[in-house]
Amino acid sequence: MKIAFLSYGALGDCAYSSPICHRLRVLYPEAYIVWIVLDLYRDFVSNNPDIDSYIAWPLVPGQSRQQQEVERWKEIQEYAYNNFDLVVRAQCWPWDNLPKECLWNDNDDRTIFDHQLQIANTCEPKIGPLDKPFDREMIFEHSERDYQRAEDFLYKNKLIENVNDYRAKPFICITPFANTVGNALSLDDYKILSEKKYPVVYFGGPNNEEIPWAIDGRGTTFGQMVAIAERAKGAIILESGPGYLISTRMGVPVVVMRNPKSFPLHKQGLIKCGFRTEKIKEIVVTNESNKIQLFEEALEFIEKTI
Repeated sequence: MKIAFLSYGALGDCAYSSPICHRLRVLYPEAYIVWIVLDLYRDFVSNNPDIDSYIAWPLVPGQSRQQQEVERWKEIQEYAYNNFDLVVRAQCWPWDNLPKECLWNDNDDRTIFDHQLQIANTCEPKIGPLDKPFDREMIFEHSERDYQRAEDFLYKNKLIENVNDYRAKPFICITPFANTVGNALSLDDYKILSEKKYPVVYFGGPNNEEIPWAIDGRGTTFGQMVAIAERAKGAIILESGPGYLISTRMGVPVVVMRNPKSFPLHKQGLIKCGFRTEKIKEIVVTNESNKIQLFEEALEFIEKTI
């Protein structure tokens, strides 16, 4: 039996749905499972132990990421329903952004799991309940190459004394380029961290702005980012899939700078989905927030959390 697993991005959607893919493998150990993902996020699924292969769906030049996610969704569903025996739709966004006529074969009997609008509020798939919390662990495996490049990065930036030395100096990771907090935080606000005792590593795309006072981690793959971040003392993130993956999968203390209106990856969604959240602290950020106090509160949490 061939099963198509549809969770194509962004990274948060893939991370949230990975336990469902694991459950699928337990229920159908002999099936041939293919994860269909946008090419942007192939790194997340390429080493997943629960699938037999993946399809990196091609992007259309000149379109924004949001355009890609909306317009590729119909194409992906059409391909899946025409080529697989079972289709598991675990995609969160853009269900509520698609016109009804774009929902491909919405009542097809071969769809054994339909997330509907909100993956955070639709915890029990039709394929059977997931035990908490162990079946709800986000599944992500970085490759040996990712690990080695992370080692080289840490050594180059003097965060470890020797390659393959797991004892890294305490450092903080930040992901300052997500757009969920809007304009409430600027790169200048993060400069407060440069005055503290920990080196700061920042992640982002190769086209994101350079931060001269921090260690440049732009352009790393998801695997390299996680392999670096799991050695950190903690992470301060804007609300994003990578940050929650680091915390729930790797156990690194994470402080989430969250917009009051952000949805659906906030901590309440993680709790509803059964993920571990003991090492996550959320701080709501507005334009009126005292930024110095926010970062001091974040560092205090990281230092106290083992």
